[in-house]
Amino acid sequence: MHKASAPAPDVAIIGGGPAGLASAWKAASLGLQVWVFEPQQRPIDKPCGEGIMPGALDVLDAMGISTDSQYCRPFPGIRYCVPGARPLAIDFPLCGRAYSRPVLDSLLRERLRSEPGVSLIPEKAVAERRSGGFAVSTASGTEANVPYLIVADGAGGKTARWLRGQSRLIGPRLGLRTRHQDRLGLDRVEIHLGQGIDFYMTPLPQGLVNVALLVESPRPNAGGAQNLFAWALSYHPEVQKRLGDQITAAVSSPLQHAYPYQVTDGSVFLVGDAGGVADPILGTGLAVALRTGFQAAEAVAARCRGASALQVAKTFRHQANVQRGPRRKLARLLHFASAHERVTRGAVAVLHRTPKLAQRLAATAAGVPLRAASS
Repeated sequence: MHKASAPAPDVAIIGGGPAGLASAWKAASLGLQVWVFEPQQRPIDKPCGEGIMPGALDVLDAMGISTDSQYCRPFPGIRYCVPGARPLAIDFPLCGRAYSRPVLDSLLRERLRSEPGVSLIPEKAVAERRSGGFAVSTASGTEANVPYLIVADGAGGKTARWLRGQSRLIGPRLGLRTRHQDRLGLDRVEIHLGQGIDFYMTPLPQGLVNVALLVESPRPNAGGAQNLFAWALSYHPEVQKRLGDQITAAVSSPLQHAYPYQVTDGSVFLVGDAGGVADPILGTGLAVALRTGFQAAEAVAARCRGASALQVAKTFRHQANVQRGPRRKLARLLHFASAHERVTRGAVAVLHRTPKLAQRLAATAAGVPLRAASS
């Protein structure tokens, strides 16, 4: 809830998903006063893979997010499945962790409610540039003048258009998510590629599996998300074998690919999907959101301590590129692989014979160095 008597904020955060909430907690831990604007009050649920790659788990650990088995499930790696090829299983240097999206959202929000430096404001906000900072306001009259702004309103957000520019690509791909009982005991994340219809399955607590569908060209007049899901399953019988009873209805959304002109100018910081999206086939969206959220908070704290806008912007841009650059390239390869099964079968055969190369690719997806395996 918004604390009406709270001190004036050092930073306003637009958007209260994982990126925004991670930013808020980190900024408060660094001694800043934070206002977070998010109109949706109930736990946010959206189509996504629900697995968090190892490279961002230290963010959740720092926040004190529970690792109890009722909330999350660890997974040791990933398995790629292509029709006509032997499945390729690769272990990450460190285990990942899977939370259903509503559970993760609830845990993050609950953690912030105990932070005296954070005000959660359940309203939509707009931000305008002003001399020396930004004016942030809501329809109900809540207002704040802040020197710094963290933007976490997603790929389709409109905040800080002067930074994002006009570049936006909305492709023909569609994302869909549903949850099922796990019939065969999925032991790791499993990606099934083929014919531009990709399934991304993540093991969840309590014997469930999250099923994310990425489809290139949906069947015309598919008749809604559930019918589209059934149509896509018909092309992947191995996926069908793994799925028990359906627990949640299929929900879908178009996949937006945003590539902002800049991710920062030293006073505004774009985090999570607002800062650029890798194709979700790689399953790194949540990890990037959490990591860039922490990095933006650290950047704001550095500015508050007197660091120059130029130096802070340079550091944050470099960090953003480290998080997104290699993963984006790998995601493009996987996207290509889905549409070219013959080539992909050959690539899988090569990776079976070169496990070090396979491990290096897995480490890139995981966001951790290979040497982490021995640490």
